[in-house]
Amino acid sequence: LPGAEREAREVAQRYSRRRLLIGRDATRRTFLEQVKSANVVHFAGHAVVSLDAPMYSQLMLAPDAERNEPGAVYALDLFAMSLPATRLAILSGCQTAGGGLSATEGVSSLARSLMAAGVPAVIASLWAVDDEATATFFAAYHDDFSRSGQANGALRRTQIGWIKRGDAWRTARTWAAFQMFGTVDTPR
Repeated sequence: LPGAEREAREVAQRYSRRRLLIGRDATRRTFLEQVKSANVVHFAGHAVVSLDAPMYSQLMLAPDAERNEPGAVYALDLFAMSLPATRLAILSGCQTAGGGLSATEGVSSLARSLMAAGVPAVIASLWAVDDEATATFFAAYHDDFSRSGQANGALRRTQIGWIKRGDAWRTARTWAAFQMFGTVDTPR
C-alpha cells in the first residue's frame, strides 16, 4: 500500500514526539511494545476482518523473521491489553469497525477491542477504503487535531472540508467510511 506508507510519514510529521513504524520495523512485537506508551496511535495498513471469529480479526504488520513471528496483531491481543496512556487510536484500514454482530454484545471489531483496552476514542472504517485518498484525508485530519486537540471536532471539520471541496475523488466513499467511537475532546 504505497498510500499507507505516505500516510504514516505525513501523520508522524504533525507531532514532535513520535515513533514511526514502517516496513520491516513495523513488527508485531514492536507495535505491541510501543502502543503501551503512545498518546495517539495511527495505524495505516491492511486489516483483515473475521466475521466467524471476530477476535481473530487482525492488523497486518511485517513478519519478524528473526523470531519467527507472524506479522499480525489480533483483536484478541488488543482486547487483552491495558492502554491507559492512549487517548485516541485511528485504524486507517479497510473495515476496521466491522466484525461479527451479536444481539447482546454489538459488533466485535478491532475498534471495540481497543476500547476494551481502555482507549476512550477510536476512529475506524465501516468499509473498504482507497489508500491514496485515505492518506490525504488523514493528513488533513491530523493538521486539525494536532492544533485543536479535539478528536471528534477534527473529524467533523475534515469531513465537512471534503464535502465542500467537491473534488471528484473526495467522495463520501472515503470521508463517510470513518466513524468516531467514543469521545476525547479535551485539551492536551
